[in-house]
Amino acid sequence: MRSGLIGCLAAVSLVAFAGSAPAAGEMGITVKGGTLGVGAELTVGVTEMLNVRVGGNYFTWTFENVADDGEGEVTEIDELDLELDLRSVSLLLDLHPWDTPFRITGGVIIHNNEVAATSDSVQRVEVGDRVYTVSNIRGSLTFGNKIAPYVGIGYGNAPWDDSRWHFALDIGVMFHGDPEIDLSATANDPLLQTLLDWDIEQEILEAEADTEDFTMYPVVSVGLSYRF
Repeated sequence: MRSGLIGCLAAVSLVAFAGSAPAAGEMGITVKGGTLGVGAELTVGVTEMLNVRVGGNYFTWTFENVADDGEGEVTEIDELDLELDLRSVSLLLDLHPWDTPFRITGGVIIHNNEVAATSDSVQRVEVGDRVYTVSNIRGSLTFGNKIAPYVGIGYGNAPWDDSRWHFALDIGVMFHGDPEIDLSATANDPLLQTLLDWDIEQEILEAEADTEDFTMYPVVSVGLSYRF
């Protein structure tokens, strides 16, 4: 269904191209921020109804000691750092029906979005039904589709707008696929490492089952465009 939506958009865009007379090659640049991070994009006008956009987004942030101290319980990780990395490149096609700033967008977002978790301290944790003393905890959350289809709507026609400066808005969905979880830890007692690895694998399977419906990522951004 997703590929059908993009194919339909492409077909309508070809009709718009065939029926429009203005010369191609007008360009605009947009700086923006939103759920994909902070970024910029170049928009090239094909016709007044059809544009091609190429952009990039980036954001990184580290959250230190995000876990509870657990108040003496062993079910919590005492010290844990999380790092959020958002990195993506977008290749999009905009259709502006009725020659308006409103746009319907389809394309792909090539991304390397990830949440990573680390803890180097020695601590007691509960994994499954067992308690371990561990160190060197490493984890990550990534997604199956590194080349993710995108569909959305928005406002702004950077190459063809009457004014040099104007507002830009995008609201859409990126289909990034199934979440993929990786987790490892080192048991202080080497004899327990195999058992710890097995318990961690069961925890991963349960977590991936709980998040299997999280296959779409909301994309919202606002920006400011300049027409050359």
